[in-house]
Amino acid sequence: ACVVLAVILVLVVRAIYRRERVRPSLPMRLLLTSLRVAAVVAVALALFRPERQIVRKTEERSRLVLLVDASASMLTKDRYRPETERALLDALWPEDGPDARPAALEASRLELVTRAIGGPGERFLRALVERFDVDVLAFDQDVRPVASTLPPATEGREGAATDPVADAARAIREAKPPTGGEKTALAAALKSVAREYLGREDRRLGGVLLFSD
Repeated sequence: ACVVLAVILVLVVRAIYRRERVRPSLPMRLLLTSLRVAAVVAVALALFRPERQIVRKTEERSRLVLLVDASASMLTKDRYRPETERALLDALWPEDGPDARPAALEASRLELVTRAIGGPGERFLRALVERFDVDVLAFDQDVRPVASTLPPATEGREGAATDPVADAARAIREAKPPTGGEKTALAAALKSVAREYLGREDRRLGGVLLFSD
């Protein structure tokens, strides 16, 4: 297409040049030819509407909410089949972990969830943080923030935390044991999450993970 256009431009300029009655000198002819070619090229480029496109990509991390049931039923200590108990012990107290594995599983449902989310090594949290900023909320009849992997504001602070994921896991492990709310207000908890996150650019909701019984 470009070659055809160039040939057409040359022919047009040549035709215009031949219509001149007075033959100017060679330098003048060259100058006029250059000007005419430049003018026709400019018109042709304008017709093709040249433009420069600059594309900038920015990655906006969304929030993942871990919604943990802290009602009275989550304080129950269940009995498991031997193979299930062994699988839970392997997953939550790995042999290469820093904590000694208990001989028997005597933790409550909430303690198991707490260890799964914020256990030593933070494997679960770190896997999630690769894609999301994570907020951990506890709920029974009310909703309470527990931890977040977002780094805290550090203006005017010295010695600020350098690993917000480890801090979040520590906050989960050290959270005060619940008093055992009698009501599991799941619908109210989800509505609270929707109010806090939906439609907000600074808290774009990527999903909710629910831990309940």
